Amino acid sequence: MAAQITKKAYRFDGKLYTISELMEIPAVKESGVDRESLRITLAKGMTVEGVLARRRSRAGKYEHNGKSLSLRDWSREPECVVSYSTLYTRVARGRWKIGDALAAPAAPAPQKKFLYGAGAPFPVGVTDAKVEYMRRLRKKEAWNP
Repeated sequence: MAAQITKKAYRFDGKLYTISELMEIPAVKESGVDRESLRITLAKGMTVEGVLARRRSRAGKYEHNGKSLSLRDWSREPECVVSYSTLYTRVARGRWKIGDALAAPAAPAPQKKFLYGAGAPFPVGVTDAKVEYMRRLRKKEAWNP
């Protein structure tokens, strides 16, 4: 019995397409990506949208609400609620669509808690003896309990 060959299907805009079908879609044609590059990139696990966003980042322009701007220019627009670096991380690396990346606020950075003493911060949970030891080391004094 001969093995049956099945073609791999990839999701794009809610539908499944083969590589040949993807190459006929206008958005893929306009991106300038060739068939083999698309196949290899999709085989590595990137989404079709990710491939197209990556190609657009090389072109330097992203279209949203009728405007076509670079990421730097989008980060200066009033509708953008995140910094340029956050926007770049979201879009240029192919994870987010430009509209979603502009509107979603950045997650707050985790706050580190410090115990302040004698002008030098120490992480919370450090015992008093350890703090004193670290202070003496900083002063180049010998530890003599």
